[in-house]
Order: sequence, then structure tokens, then C-alpha cells
Amino acid sequence: MLIAVESKVKRAGFIAMQAVDSVCHEAVNDFVARHLNAQQEVHTDGLAALNIIDNTQQHEARVTPSELVDEWLPWVHIAIGNLKAFLLGTFHGVSGKYLHEYLSEFCYRFNRRKMLRRLVQLEVATWLSMPGLWVFKILLVKKQKTLSMQSLSPPNFSDQQYDFCQY
Repeated sequence: MLIAVESKVKRAGFIAMQAVDSVCHEAVNDFVARHLNAQQEVHTDGLAALNIIDNTQQHEARVTPSELVDEWLPWVHIAIGNLKAFLLGTFHGVSGKYLHEYLSEFCYRFNRRKMLRRLVQLEVATWLSMPGLWVFKILLVKKQKTLSMQSLSPPNFSDQQYDFCQY
């Protein structure tokens, strides 16, 4: 499994996880291209397959003793613990067949945990984008003065530092 966690000052930002058959250059390169902007600061453990991150990111790898890993990759292990609690508490165990869906659900919820104020706006935007709701759309257009519809796209990773690890 590949995991990237945005490291903000005193909290984790956005998170991305992907189940892979093997941690190889191709899988890592695909994951980084899909989830990180170019030239971000990325910390990793010392796995050789992660060295390909040097090509597109400001990558620093370090073999870290287990007692110091929380200093080098502070949010990765917290995210893994939260994932375990989510899987055991919500689904009471998982199968490998649907692991990708479980990871996607966890990341979706984690990345939107601070967006409670915007949930109504996102819901309205989703409804407006669905075909066949033209009557509902007309009613909302008339009341658009009270709805703020700008910047409804989901957030993307910013130019923050990332902790990246494989498990």
C-alpha cells in the first residue's frame, strides 16, 4: 500500500492511499503523478523503490529507527491507525477484493472532515450537475442570490510538505 499524507504544522492535511500488488518504480511513479503536484517536498522511508520520486519531487529519503519514525513521518502512522480503526469499526474487517473501495471511502471521509460548512454547497452543486433536474434548477436559479456557488470543486493537495510511505 502507498500512502501520502499532507503534513501541516500541527495537523494532517489531505491524504491519498492506494493498494498495489508490489511497491515498484512503476506503481510509485503512477501514484505520485496522480496525487502530488510537481516539486513538492516529500519525506519517505529508505525503500529503494521510492527513489523514483526524485524525478518529479523534492525528495528526501531516510532510513529511520522505529523510535524516531514519528519525527520523520509524523502523520503516516496516525493515518494508518485511523484507517485500521475505520475498517474494523465500520466494516468489521475487509477482504482484499474490495480494498481499493475501502481505501477510497476512508480518504474521501478524511479529506472532507473539515468541510462541514461546504457540504450543503457541494450537495447543491452535485444536484445541479445531474441531468433531468431542470425543474429544480429553474427554482434554484430564481433564488441564486442567496446561494454562493463559487469554488465548489473538491480541494486538491496544496504545495505543502508530504510524508510518503509504503506498507
